[in-house]
Amino acid sequence: INEHAIEQAKELDKERENGQLRGRLHGIPILVKCNIDVYGLPTTGGTKSLKDNYPKENSVVVQQLIDEGAIILGSTNMSELAFSAKNSYSSYGYVRNVFNTEYTPYGSSGGSAVAVTAGFAAAALGTDTNSSVRLPAAGAGLVGIRPTLGLVSKSGVIPYDTERDTVGVISKNVSDNALLLTAIAGHDEMDSTSAKLENKDYTKALINDVKGLKI
Repeated sequence: INEHAIEQAKELDKERENGQLRGRLHGIPILVKCNIDVYGLPTTGGTKSLKDNYPKENSVVVQQLIDEGAIILGSTNMSELAFSAKNSYSSYGYVRNVFNTEYTPYGSSGGSAVAVTAGFAAAALGTDTNSSVRLPAAGAGLVGIRPTLGLVSKSGVIPYDTERDTVGVISKNVSDNALLLTAIAGHDEMDSTSAKLENKDYTKALINDVKGLKI
């Protein structure tokens, strides 16, 4: 848990009162899967062998959220080193399905998904190699996106498979998902797999309903 979250929230509230907004996520609480670097928190990857793994700086995606005004509340449990999509169990314990604790929350981003449905944060970041954002999101009744490879930076993320990993967004609805994806998408010179694409506002695509569409 980010012990400075309340202090940061008060500061952001004062800025809002003075008409100063850092971005469209100003004051919004976000949680982050614990294989993504957050300065001041250990990046454990769900293993106690990394309990003292404190990064020297934020990952690119976390810094992008902070630049937009988000408050990082803390990090969430996951499958240990992202090894399982069937469940989210690490040396820190089990993640439980938010609707039925006897059911699996899926993995490996189960902690992020359960936390959003439980109302701990407005949205969360996870990572997806095969289905590790989308399965937990489905199990928690949420929207999860696996962005196109290279669209989102992987700098400051513990890798599972560098050729298939990507950071993704877990949120309560499509609009929130598009908003966060807009915040974290972009080229990263430090990431060799990052694509050189122009930044887009994905919320602008949310103009039509889905009537008549088929998949």
